[in-house]
Amino acid sequence: MPFLDLLFLKNPLYLMIAKYGLIDATMPIARFAQQRMAERFPKSDPKSDLPTNVDEVKPASQPDLLSKFIQAKTDRPEFMTDSLVMTMAVSMAFAGSETTAISLSAVFYYLLKNPRCMDALLKELDDPVNRWDAQAVAVLPPSELDSLITLLDRVRASNY
Repeated sequence: MPFLDLLFLKNPLYLMIAKYGLIDATMPIARFAQQRMAERFPKSDPKSDLPTNVDEVKPASQPDLLSKFIQAKTDRPEFMTDSLVMTMAVSMAFAGSETTAISLSAVFYYLLKNPRCMDALLKELDDPVNRWDAQAVAVLPPSELDSLITLLDRVRASNY
């Protein structure tokens, strides 16, 4: 609905009011990226959106893109600015959401195109069977894990 988007979110008056700080017009993906950065990287400089010292960074269990962006900011501050780190984080969040949306669309398309597979999936979802070891169950609740694996099996069974 491009018209509604123009009317509400991209309305010039709405954007002008947001520019002067009267309302928050931050897009949800950008807000998500800001929250993840705030969780992991406390600010020491009130003027900066990011930490000024790598020692302040809360360690991640595994290196991820956000950690690498912050490291790049530390290594090359003249190139990797706070706004560029935020831009990269938002870009990665958008990329992840697009990939997820496309994958889910394909899964549901093929399930709807193959009623036999859809029926088998629904039957298994109604009667889940736990066929995983304890380590896998610790990551996801058994009901969610079984549902996910069943869905993947049915998509594979559709020969697409």
